[in-house]
Amino acid sequence: MTVLLDRIIVLAFQAIFLITPILVVHQNSEVFEFNKIVFVYTLTTIIVAAWLIKMLTLGKTIFRKTSLDGPLLVFLATQIVATVLSIDPRTSIFGYYSRFNGGLLSVFAYSLLYWSFVSNIKAGWLRSILLPGLVAATFTAIVGTLEHFGYFPTCLPLNIQGLSANQGTFNASQYLQGLLTKNCWNESVSERVFATFGQPNWLAAFLVVSIPLVWGLLLHKKKFMAHALVLFYALVIFYTKSRSGLVALVAGTGIFWPGLFVILKQKTALITLAGLLTLFLVLGLITSRSWIFGIIEDPYKNPSEFSQIPESPNSANEKDNSSSLITSTIKMRTIVWRGALSIWQSRPLFGTGPETFAYAYPAHKPPEANLTLEWNHLYDKAHNEYLNYLANSGIFGLTGYLLLIGYTLRSFTTMVKSLPKESLNLSLALFTGYITILITNFFGFSVVVTSLLFFLLPACNFSLVAPQGMVTKTKATKNNFKKASATNLPLTIGVVLAAIYILVLITNYWWADHLYFLAGKKRDNGKLFDARDNLTKALAISPQEAVFWNRQAQNSADLAIAHFENADFTSAQDWSESSFEETNQATKLSPRDIILKKQKAILLTRLIEVDQKYFDEATHEYMAAITLAPTDAKLFYNFSLLALKAGDYTSAISLMERALVIKENFLEARSALALMYQDVGELQKAQEVMMGNMSN
Repeated sequence: MTVLLDRIIVLAFQAIFLITPILVVHQNSEVFEFNKIVFVYTLTTIIVAAWLIKMLTLGKTIFRKTSLDGPLLVFLATQIVATVLSIDPRTSIFGYYSRFNGGLLSVFAYSLLYWSFVSNIKAGWLRSILLPGLVAATFTAIVGTLEHFGYFPTCLPLNIQGLSANQGTFNASQYLQGLLTKNCWNESVSERVFATFGQPNWLAAFLVVSIPLVWGLLLHKKKFMAHALVLFYALVIFYTKSRSGLVALVAGTGIFWPGLFVILKQKTALITLAGLLTLFLVLGLITSRSWIFGIIEDPYKNPSEFSQIPESPNSANEKDNSSSLITSTIKMRTIVWRGALSIWQSRPLFGTGPETFAYAYPAHKPPEANLTLEWNHLYDKAHNEYLNYLANSGIFGLTGYLLLIGYTLRSFTTMVKSLPKESLNLSLALFTGYITILITNFFGFSVVVTSLLFFLLPACNFSLVAPQGMVTKTKATKNNFKKASATNLPLTIGVVLAAIYILVLITNYWWADHLYFLAGKKRDNGKLFDARDNLTKALAISPQEAVFWNRQAQNSADLAIAHFENADFTSAQDWSESSFEETNQATKLSPRDIILKKQKAILLTRLIEVDQKYFDEATHEYMAAITLAPTDAKLFYNFSLLALKAGDYTSAISLMERALVIKENFLEARSALALMYQDVGELQKAQEVMMGNMSN
């Protein structure tokens, strides 16, 4: 029985390393991270259940104490307190909807995986667990390479469906070519590849972590393969154009090979270091010469490295072509970092709550953010993991996080003396990989895969020290094994039932999001009643999900307007009232979500066509939104248009002027203001505004 349980645990960890990085599912609202985190929750449940049943079967406690237990518990405690005090507890538990990683639930899962690993995995099993991770890294590198040359494997499921539906006269050659060459992403993926991660920096971070693991696992027996894989991964890192990945690549190489020279006395290590750095430079010059020279000329320029969530699709003009826009990513990052520091200063002890940055940042957004290319985007992360913890969990949360990192680094260095010589190479590789995560997290933030490795790489290192893999409190014999199995049978059944129940909850969580996704597709295709049915089912599963209520409200508003245009005024009134109730429920569940506030204001503005009573509600909503985002130029712009719709030129002009104070190069606002001045006979002011338009 225990052999079977060990096998289940090992297989589950192999699946985590192999499948998590490559998992992409096109049937959810978020294609990449959502399914990765759901997969982690599923495997965590299976692993912990197998571990508990193993203890019950043997009649003894199987828990290995490590030097990270205390720091990890302290870190968890800070996250629990920050969640209790959060401005949005549900978001702090489950994570920001569309990111999912980083909430309290995910941190618990990673912590349980750490303790499960160190308590159950033997040194001899490590290779079989880590090698699937290299298979995943190689797969993602292949996908990234194909993307660079105009082939998109991650679009294959959508392309099969789309081409099959639109195929007229069947042409096998064109059909097969279209399966891979049709780009289903909005971005120019060939310029900056992202494979199965959805963002170039995240792919680069994973490949950078994988490179030292290649050296640690393959260098002794398959040296040529090891160096070939490393060069392949490095090539794809250049294809990502990720500067944080490039910095981590050089730093990781600069740590591992001198480490071999110092620890294992390998005399050729420094020569290999020089050779690899030279090859990396040659690769960069061959594949990304313009990007390399661009960094040399302006080390801060690369605006596409930022990844934000676009706001409402109803808002137009998301980009401004003014020459005064800031294009330096370092400058843009420092603006966001200043906002993060301002958030921390407002709640210094435990922050605003895990994963609530998107809710807190609009109130602390520096005005100069309106002069960047991303002026009308929502930052849901601080683009620095450490400042993210400071803003979301306060000084206690950041201290707990840094304490965990410090003790982890200490464990790597102090365990060198106790490791067998044949394990030193792998230990150094694990240490190097961990360092690269710290580097890429400084310029960005962790996602599911890097969070997993942040917890599991130290666990792998601890497993190297104790080949037997576990510390137990009692001594098992055949007699007490049988006795324990019989005595603990009810508890074992209880664990199995609890695991099944948790797996059902996870399945429902996935299914609710799938229904939410389907509803969006149905609404886009004009099938409003079908969309409503899907959302009703999703809300029956997850009635506390604000974004579900928001989409239902948008759908009901569509129905209200459609009935109004068809002169069915009674139905239009009914649907408008449903929409009003649903949008109120959304903002009630998540009152600090500025996107919900903005979309509610736009929705109420649309419903004015059905009933004028919604004008006052829309006005109130804009005022409430402005208190949450006082430097949001688009809010003042839309609010001004609402006032103009009511014929209130005084308020409309005042609000539009405020929008221009916040963002002086807001061309649409300047044009609208000039027209308003013309309407009220202020021709001189209109001319001055238009002259300002020309200068901007």
